[in-house]
Amino acid sequence: MALFGLYHFMIYRVNKLLPKAERIPHARVLDGGMRFSYGFDFSLVRRQHKRLYPGSVINSSLVGCIGLIVALAVILATFRIWEYTHGKLP
Repeated sequence: MALFGLYHFMIYRVNKLLPKAERIPHARVLDGGMRFSYGFDFSLVRRQHKRLYPGSVINSSLVGCIGLIVALAVILATFRIWEYTHGKLP
């Protein structure tokens, strides 16, 4: 939940300084039929944020938190697979 809030805080800070036509949308929008258009690009948000706020640590902390969560998920999945293969799970 914190990563979600941090990401939207980055978008808010970037949008605050951009002209209305160049603002980055916060959420995906339904774009004709059943095709979803995401309407945002994380790398675009990061580039714009770095350009507008060069001394900010939000970019690196967001990427660090994402990496930590992915690493934790891999470790937990590996542990569960090990438990299953060694008969520790019912």
